[in-house]
Amino acid sequence: MPVFTESKKGYDKDEVNNFIKQLNETTEARISEKDAKIKELEDEIRRLTKKGDITTTQAPSETPSEDVGEAKKKYERLCADMGEKLLLAEVKASEIIDDANKKAEKIMIDARVSANEKVEEILKDANLKADGIRKAVADYSEKGQEIMALLNTTEETFRKALEGISAHIYKG
Repeated sequence: MPVFTESKKGYDKDEVNNFIKQLNETTEARISEKDAKIKELEDEIRRLTKKGDITTTQAPSETPSEDVGEAKKKYERLCADMGEKLLLAEVKASEIIDDANKKAEKIMIDARVSANEKVEEILKDANLKADGIRKAVADYSEKGQEIMALLNTTEETFRKALEGISAHIYKG
């Protein structure tokens, strides 16, 4: 079973997709091989049945009808065996595909959860920074108001001092 590399947003999508693609290709190749073997065996059975004579290394039966009957039984057993093998192969292929789909779905869910956690973390950090900036702006605004009040007081003090000096100069 492959181990997928984790990335920032879960598992590496390319690795997962490549694994599923490879799994599908392997399954399709095995099914094709099985189908080709079945066709080959069916063709051989048809050929032997059509001829009506099956050559064996065993001693011939007492009557030709027994040979045909035996060949028919062998053919039926072979068909039953091939049917069972075909069914097993189809079930196994279906299980492999279902398993791959379940794993892909789990990987996607894990990736979504991981992505959501990262987004929440980024938003939390951004909100903390924004709160810090808002506090700094409020502090600077308050300092600015204090400086303006100090400037106004200083200006008023200078104005009064100038008026006093002017009154003293013109009086004198």
